[in-house]
Amino acid sequence: MDGTANSFAREVYQKQRTPAGAARKSLYVVTPGVPDTEQQAVVDGGHGIQKLMVVNEDVTNAVGNRAGHELLYGNHGDKMLDADDWPARRARFLDHDLWVTRHDPEERYAAGDYPFGNPRDGAGLPAWVEKDRPVRKQDLVVWANISLHHLVRTEDLPVMPTLWHSFNLRPFNFFDRNPGVGLPTEPAAVPSTADRRR
Repeated sequence: MDGTANSFAREVYQKQRTPAGAARKSLYVVTPGVPDTEQQAVVDGGHGIQKLMVVNEDVTNAVGNRAGHELLYGNHGDKMLDADDWPARRARFLDHDLWVTRHDPEERYAAGDYPFGNPRDGAGLPAWVEKDRPVRKQDLVVWANISLHHLVRTEDLPVMPTLWHSFNLRPFNFFDRNPGVGLPTEPAAVPSTADRRR
């Protein structure tokens, strides 16, 4: 990400068999893609290995790669509810592992503003993505579902200990080189209190 004119990029890894007589029997190829709209940008598990990134298509680093950040996340599981079950109808943001929308300050909560008082099902992300707005070179919001299926264990009683889930957003071709290379070997001198007062 560099600025607010970003695009969502998805690279799909696929295994390929090499031609007969090759030293290697298989390898993988990467098929890049940049969805144009919110509906095209929806991501679900079970579609193979994918690299998910937010990139600025107009900004490149010193070697010509698009500046961006990669989204690394896990712990996404199947929604364990039937689609017509009341909680599933109110939490339709769980229908997909990842959603991408254009930034709108009114769109703040994945289930909508009032999930229990909403007069219709599918408020929030499903309703917003229905608009199918363009997402290339836009100010984007990426919504990743990080889920957990919790089967209670004895150690969870009487109070469940903390269970952490997270995601990482790491630079991907954002810098011109590894920013950790060439750092000073000695720590910088800390100015004295007298120096700071000047």
